Amino acid sequence: MQKVFINQIELISYVKDYLKKCKKLEINIASSSFCYFAHWAQTPGMAKLKIKLLGTKYFLTFLKIIILNILGISKLSNYIVLKNNIDNNKFNNLVITNVSQKDFKSDGSCFDPWFQTNSRKTPNTLWFLNCIDNYVPKKFDKNLVIFCRKKNILKYDFVFFIICFFKTLLKFKFSLRSFLHEFSVHSQFSNIISKKILKEINNGNFKKVINSYEAQPFQNTVFKKIKLLNKKIKTIGFFHTALSPMSTSLIYRDGAPDNLLISGKYSKDFLHKYLNWPKKKIKIVPSFRYNKKNVPDMSGFIYLPFNFFNFKKIVDEFENFIKNSEVKSLNRFKIKNHTYANNSKKHQKLIRELKRIINLYKDRFHSKNKKKSIIIGATSTIIVALQANVDVVHICEDPIFEMYSEKLWRPLKIYKITNNSFIYKLKRKDALVKFSFKNNMLQKYCF
Repeated sequence: MQKVFINQIELISYVKDYLKKCKKLEINIASSSFCYFAHWAQTPGMAKLKIKLLGTKYFLTFLKIIILNILGISKLSNYIVLKNNIDNNKFNNLVITNVSQKDFKSDGSCFDPWFQTNSRKTPNTLWFLNCIDNYVPKKFDKNLVIFCRKKNILKYDFVFFIICFFKTLLKFKFSLRSFLHEFSVHSQFSNIISKKILKEINNGNFKKVINSYEAQPFQNTVFKKIKLLNKKIKTIGFFHTALSPMSTSLIYRDGAPDNLLISGKYSKDFLHKYLNWPKKKIKIVPSFRYNKKNVPDMSGFIYLPFNFFNFKKIVDEFENFIKNSEVKSLNRFKIKNHTYANNSKKHQKLIRELKRIINLYKDRFHSKNKKKSIIIGATSTIIVALQANVDVVHICEDPIFEMYSEKLWRPLKIYKITNNSFIYKLKRKDALVKFSFKNNMLQKYCF
């Protein structure tokens, strides 16, 4: 576990140095895909971290990730904005957030899952809704703006791709370095959505712009451009979950909000000590997303991650844990797939394999045992489950990118099962995430 800690610290330092270098080279680090170090997804930033750690043996995978992120641009055509005929000057605040079909209500309102607020509770606020599944309701309220992609006959639009290629090349006057930083799916999406959001801001007189913040390129780009447009507009980012093990995507960079709202005192300490956030910009609040009423019983589940890359490693680690457990020592488990992976074939394959292993070692389970949960891969669900008093077993594909190190995360006590499996205990409640007691916290802390 000491090696994991050392590698994590080295990678955090590498990212901070890289961002400084890029800024000196006049790279737009707010929108660059290579400056977005989301280590849980196949982004160019993650690929840079991996090749830094693994060297040339990772080169082909690195190249594959970069190519896939470039080709992803072909799926960004025909994004549109849908809204009612209303004067934006009627609104004091703009909230930017991600939603899907399940969040729209039949009465025309929208219930935001991150802020746990119904749009009708905020009549003085305009909601800019990035519909991640491109769903458009039959009717929607006047304070909602819907951003989505029109249905296309073809999934990939290579005419659009070629247009983007030449536009980006001309934008940077044929500078290959700047071109490569911007010609990737996250950066191009940032260009598209930020123009739509800035148009709404230009047509209004907003005092505050609030975002369910994850430091994605489009979020930092919007905040950066807002300050160029009007320095008096206050930008607020709400980080809706617990921090990930390294949180390299959140390292302070251009386009960061005026205030970052986060839950948990140690989370604030981590952001300041390791990720360069000025203390005065961080505000500790109870979680908007998680409250005592809406957090379900999280015990007795096997939680799958949003994405995974090493099927065999997960299956082998899971089987070893079950096989080496004593007879009747485990509670029975239900498998809970990630919300956004229900149609994923590899997730369905993994579910079938986990069920096969459970059936193979069915003598290890008994319904009367104290319920614990098994959490797989890169996810902050670990912290939420611990806060909800659930014993957690964590199975990692790659501990350097997925494991919470005890030396980095002092409120945790961690026990090693194998090199890729760990047991977590929470030493201090509320240190990493603090549940609230009610909904509609947005109005209290942001308006």
